[in-house]
Amino acid sequence: MHKPVNLYRWIYREFDIQPGTKVLDTHLGSGTHRIAAYERDIDFVGCEIVKKYFDDQEDVFQEYTSQLRMEETI
Repeated sequence: MHKPVNLYRWIYREFDIQPGTKVLDTHLGSGTHRIAAYERDIDFVGCEIVKKYFDDQEDVFQEYTSQLRMEETI
């Protein structure tokens, strides 16, 4: 079960993690941590030993960022 993006948003906000802070996620999983870090302009590095999990989260992240780019052009 993956953790929701809102959980990581809350963590970053409550612990006052500032843009530019470096964060390492050694269990990337579904990539929700990466999305929350991206939104806050946090320098994120993620590792995942299972290639399928990495590929899946990469697809989700690319779709998420492409949606943002589409919204910016509207």
